[in-house]
Amino acid sequence: MASKTEGDVDALDRASRNLLWFTDKSQAQYERALRQAQLAYRLKPDKAALLTNVGVAQYRTEQFESSVQTLLKSSELNQQQRGQPFPSDLAFLAMAQHQHGQAEAARATLKRCRELMQLPQYMNLVKAKVFGTAIASRRR
Repeated sequence: MASKTEGDVDALDRASRNLLWFTDKSQAQYERALRQAQLAYRLKPDKAALLTNVGVAQYRTEQFESSVQTLLKSSELNQQQRGQPFPSDLAFLAMAQHQHGQAEAARATLKRCRELMQLPQYMNLVKAKVFGTAIASRRR
């Protein structure tokens, strides 16, 4: 039973992320992604990355106050589980704080995100994505 649940969580996580990480989706698609992210997190509440997806979905559906609260919690959980939050936690948190009228908090969060992005593991990830995108575009 555990492996079926794990597969369900993975499928829901993938489906929601395939919508959430892009800005060109419809409101209905973002709402569906929110439902998928919430269900995945309910099935596996110990996985902080799933909570991040809930916060991102709340941001995409313009639930900025909820997004701020969720992303604060997910960044804390990632801090506990990994020793640091994901840059995506902080990037979306800064945007949600800004949209929610918390300009000073948004600036502080963005500063922290930029500092985190200077760590080698994230710098290399960004370089790999940029390099991979450049190669893919040349092949077309």
